[in-house]
Amino acid sequence: MTVLYISTSQRAVFLGTTALLSLSFMAPGVQAQGASEDRDDTIIVVGTRIERSAEDTTAQPIQVLSEAQFNATPAESVADFLRELPVNNGFSGSNYNNEYAGGNSSINLRGVGPQFTLVLVNGRRFGGESVPDIGAIPPEAVASVEILKTGGSSVYGSDAVAGVVNIRLKENFEGLDFVTSYGAATEGGAETFRVGAVGGLSLGRLNVTGSIAYQDYDGFERADREFTASRDYRPFGGLDRRSGGIGDPNSFFIPSTGASLTLDTGQVGPGETPTSPDQFIAFPSDANRFSTNEVGVAPPVERINGHWSINFEAVEDVLNFYTDGYIDDRRQDFFAQVPLNFGIPVPSTNPFNPFGEDVFAAYVFNELDFITETFDTLNFQVAAGAEGEIAGINYDVSYTRFRQSIDRVYTNDISPGLLAAAAARTDATAFNPFCNNCNTAEQLAGLSLVGRADQKDEIETIDVVFSGDVIDLWAGPISFAAGYQHRDVTFEINYNDVWQSGGTNFSWFSEDFEPNSGDRSVNAFFGEALLPLYDAGGEGAVLSRIETTFSVRHEDYSDFGGATVFSALGKADLFDGAVILRGSYSESFRAPSVAALTTPEQTLLEAGGFFFDPVRGGFFDVIVISGGNPDLGPENGETISFGAVFNPPQLPGFFASIDYFDLEITDIIRAPSGQGLLDGTETAGSVTRDENLRPTLDTRLNNGGNLSVKGLDFSVSYQWDTDSLGEFTVYANGVYQFENELSANSVTTELLGNFINGAPTPEFRGVFGGSWQGRSFDASANLDYSTGVDEFLDAGDVVIDRTTDAWVTVDLQVGYDFTETLGDDFSLAKGFRAYVGVENIFNDGLPFVARSPDGWDRSIGDLRGRYVYGGIRKSF
Repeated sequence: MTVLYISTSQRAVFLGTTALLSLSFMAPGVQAQGASEDRDDTIIVVGTRIERSAEDTTAQPIQVLSEAQFNATPAESVADFLRELPVNNGFSGSNYNNEYAGGNSSINLRGVGPQFTLVLVNGRRFGGESVPDIGAIPPEAVASVEILKTGGSSVYGSDAVAGVVNIRLKENFEGLDFVTSYGAATEGGAETFRVGAVGGLSLGRLNVTGSIAYQDYDGFERADREFTASRDYRPFGGLDRRSGGIGDPNSFFIPSTGASLTLDTGQVGPGETPTSPDQFIAFPSDANRFSTNEVGVAPPVERINGHWSINFEAVEDVLNFYTDGYIDDRRQDFFAQVPLNFGIPVPSTNPFNPFGEDVFAAYVFNELDFITETFDTLNFQVAAGAEGEIAGINYDVSYTRFRQSIDRVYTNDISPGLLAAAAARTDATAFNPFCNNCNTAEQLAGLSLVGRADQKDEIETIDVVFSGDVIDLWAGPISFAAGYQHRDVTFEINYNDVWQSGGTNFSWFSEDFEPNSGDRSVNAFFGEALLPLYDAGGEGAVLSRIETTFSVRHEDYSDFGGATVFSALGKADLFDGAVILRGSYSESFRAPSVAALTTPEQTLLEAGGFFFDPVRGGFFDVIVISGGNPDLGPENGETISFGAVFNPPQLPGFFASIDYFDLEITDIIRAPSGQGLLDGTETAGSVTRDENLRPTLDTRLNNGGNLSVKGLDFSVSYQWDTDSLGEFTVYANGVYQFENELSANSVTTELLGNFINGAPTPEFRGVFGGSWQGRSFDASANLDYSTGVDEFLDAGDVVIDRTTDAWVTVDLQVGYDFTETLGDDFSLAKGFRAYVGVENIFNDGLPFVARSPDGWDRSIGDLRGRYVYGGIRKSF
């Protein structure tokens, strides 16, 4: 099997080849310094198992991104890089915009959800039951990224509904490349330090390639940014989402009088204890409303990762043994807030109680550190196999093992039961909720418990693939690929006894967490055939060539059944390939995960500030029921695409493509939106209310509806190579959607351009820019644009009906290669490049979103703001 490699020596070939593959340019920037060995002139690109000529194209819209393009951006990981792509729409998680996921990163093609994008590494399935963490791939290891922007289940199986992302890692590398960089936000925080290296050597028929990288990101706090400093969004045209139930440091309910009181901090200073009820005042709810914000909106992350690739050609062209893989070790510390407790029963016998009767207290534990969740995540994947060619037939037999383990530790939350017992003590060690933060370490000792959860996600895969030519027709050979795959999947999550009684032990979690585990085996068969229908046999014909490709795959699951999907592709070359017309029809599916089938039902009390209840007219607590569903079926997709590629020889360096896509997903597995249930816009789940009108929202998973997404992809680029001034490139790449509708129970909800149910999709996303490569200097600039979205919120006395601002950022990077200046004889300068850059150079603030509990749309950007960075690369 042969693949496409990107290196300095191949850059000209790469630009031409990927143009034919429908490359959408994003700042080609500086050339890569490393050198990978050329294999031959055939490649395998994502979306097929059939080898093709390196100068050929496919019938599918494919976007190929190089290491050089990666290096021309401020991205510190593959996830950061891919978040800027217009095809990556809607929400895709990272540690910048999803502090709750332990640093996990994802990609969301077409904006339909990360779970519908299949991720591959070197053409092999990446990840187990959970959404793949693409941030686990070492950035120094990446040779290129290929994106199939249509369904791919007929070749790859489950999950390839919206498309496929294939990350190719470096192999057959010779030499040593070193990189280090540092960056920080001008508004404070987000300091990032990175250092890494990739190297390789060849010893006859043996090549060993490897990389290692370290990254330290210190994050920043909500208080550091305008939108998240407070949940009072009235200054921005929104609502006041602060909680009115607690004062800082305390508040009290007196049953005998029905009064709500708070400590008069004007009379009782920090560290002091009141001695009389006269030192308390009526609780002023508006003045003491409390922003129950988590502290860390972008938690600190520290990670080390690396990859390896070993190839040994035992028999030239006939037998090659290989092994490759990667490892990623990551730690994220999510700082929630100082502990809060509501409704603490304090008896009259508490030695610090000045009221002489039993009361109920709410208390802010400013004496303690933050509630913290620590996630230690290990991703590991190894593949080993043999490949070669016998009698004109290519073969590849491999074994792959993936494992993800997540160790989660939850500390410093206050146990309500232990706190009530401490408040009931009658000696000097009794907890004192009446004072102004005066409790000693002895009084606070033992009030918190440690919750631990261990999650393991494993998959073992055996692949057998054959490909080659079978019949030589007058228009060319019929090519085929066929294979078998077996996968064993296991998933488990275990909680310690403390977390299994979380509703009793923690204030933040009202549910009891139950262990969950499951396993499955999958057997799959697939076949693919490329049929040449017509070839003009020479130059000058209007219609040069017609070919079509068919593929089919069947997967059988041990726990719920199976699925068979089919695809048909076709393309016609006009005017010797100057114009290519292409089209495809593909079926796809996504199997329900083991976790989705087996997760126990859980009930959570969500505090006020997260959900707006229109019935009660404010932000009050709600009860949320979540969990899996053993009766789930697969999600099914159909994609139709057709378009054209323009690459006229009369205009060298010009490339353009346009493709229409129509994606339909049926029987979507999803958890209904809690806010959507309250608003009446959600078509699944249910709402029930108790005698006090407090709602219970049933958000358990179900096959709840169909999704229709339609739109256009376009890409235009022009490369102009001059002798004296260097090489110039300009480009535009965008996605325009004109439909994104969710239908269920005869109700259709338009998601496109609307902030509904927390999943907005802008109508248009585009990247525009250019680059210049001179003898020593290089420069690149990008403009990233996303249209605003509509939002409507009826809060009784306040009605919000508006369109958010567009999101526009400009990035710039300049670099200098010292090789030309100091000459090849100066060895330290050879292959040495220094660069500086600015992301979001004008510090464009995120658009305010009134419907969001955080005031911003997590799907289009992050709160980092202007980010300045610099680094060096050295090739040895």
